[in-house]
Amino acid sequence: GLDVGFECGDMLEHDVSDCGVLVLASQCWDRDLKDLVCGKIEAELPVGALVIDYSTETLGESVVMRCAAQAEGLDVSWNESQAFYVYEKLPW
Repeated sequence: GLDVGFECGDMLEHDVSDCGVLVLASQCWDRDLKDLVCGKIEAELPVGALVIDYSTETLGESVVMRCAAQAEGLDVSWNESQAFYVYEKLPW
């Protein structure tokens, strides 16, 4: 069967080396935190893993993460027109 789990924790302290799908909410993070998280994802996330985020500012400049899909104008509880981006870890 499928091994699915949800874990809530400090992104900078949590091991993501076996993560297949990671959801970030980096829209309101400061630049320093975005840079730290990007570095951790680039270093630890396995090839082929996906990251879903509300912003392009955290992973949009990464050389090992590719924006594989995006959806714009989605109605969510905090915004009537929210964008979502799906990034894929490349084999570098």
